[in-house]
Amino acid sequence: MNRYDSADEIIDSNKRVYTTIIPPDIPKDSDDIYIITGDGDRFDLIAADYYGNSIDWDLIVAANSDTYSFNGSLMIPAGTQLRIPIDPIASRNLYGTYNEGR
Repeated sequence: MNRYDSADEIIDSNKRVYTTIIPPDIPKDSDDIYIITGDGDRFDLIAADYYGNSIDWDLIVAANSDTYSFNGSLMIPAGTQLRIPIDPIASRNLYGTYNEGR
């Protein structure tokens, strides 16, 4: 499942367009991992390290929305504390639940 599975697809002038997806609140788990970022850390590289693929970077952004203001860049300032959700599949499934019927 990816973040666009719950988005409505709109065909407009032969272009594929998706409706906006609002990231869900990802509940904290006692097994979540907390890290402090270093120079050159990026959301996609951290996702690759912890999940085995870089496409789940948005889960890390969503999990930290209460403490980190995402500015559109995958780069993260050094010294930023991030929570890494322990279960990316359960977190990804929240996207569908949260955006159904929008």
